[in-house]
Amino acid sequence: MPAESSNPPALLLFMHIPKTAGTTLRFIVEQQYRPGNLYPIYPGHREQLDVFHAFARRQLPRAVMGHFRFGLHLRLAPLSRYVTFFRDPVDQVISHYNHLLNSDRPDHREIVRPRGGLGQFLVHEWARNLQTQYVTGLSAEEIDADPDEAFHTAVGILQHHFLGFGVVEKFAASVHAMADRLGWSVPRFSALNRSAERPRRLLRKALDRCLIDRIVQANSCDVRLHAYASEFIRATSVPHFRQGLRFPYFFNVKSLLSRSHRQKAKDRLRMARQESVATIDKINSPAEMNRPELYPSVHR
Repeated sequence: MPAESSNPPALLLFMHIPKTAGTTLRFIVEQQYRPGNLYPIYPGHREQLDVFHAFARRQLPRAVMGHFRFGLHLRLAPLSRYVTFFRDPVDQVISHYNHLLNSDRPDHREIVRPRGGLGQFLVHEWARNLQTQYVTGLSAEEIDADPDEAFHTAVGILQHHFLGFGVVEKFAASVHAMADRLGWSVPRFSALNRSAERPRRLLRKALDRCLIDRIVQANSCDVRLHAYASEFIRATSVPHFRQGLRFPYFFNVKSLLSRSHRQKAKDRLRMARQESVATIDKINSPAEMNRPELYPSVHR
């Protein structure tokens, strides 16, 4: 379960893993902070990080968002906590490939040379367990050397260093769960930076099954991590809505409810959270995380 704290973190680190709805999340996050309280680090190169570290020595913002990997907190506030989103690895790799294919940057075009295709892209580190790379700070080679150890390292980091995480496939539920946890007011939003708007793109449904299997094999750790995050969101979201209470709206209109109704709602909320904790403890057990039916592509 993500790290609990009775006090708000000194700094929130929004880890934007490429092609995981980060542009949409950035729009939502920007609505929560005043100018100067949110520091963007894009595209996340060493130069931007060096500039940010120089800025942070003078004034620490309330939140940082960008393409950075686990470990940024070591040079900042000790109570920093991370937030991130995961995506089905097959869709994430395809979307990343489409993004590079339509990029104007020469270094991106070199990675996805027209004659190489998606199959050649799978050799690159950006197409091999990139989500696990971000969460753990490990390289693609280190993950390939021991995927099982990398997965359990990632789960441990999520449990101890992350205030929350979500999955793209359940984006709305994930965002509202974070909003409840962080005290946000979620604005209306729609998907931004969609690959469907790009002139040249591959579609998953048009890919050969063998190529999809190669993507899964090259991202076996990401497959397990995405399944873990998806199960976490399923376990924590369903109880929240079982009684017909949507958290953001409940807390906005609580002054209109009678005291007895508010107490009943709080009791249901407490029971839902207790049920979620019990479910999450089960998810985190070694026996549960190694169930082949949860991770079929890894165990087959």
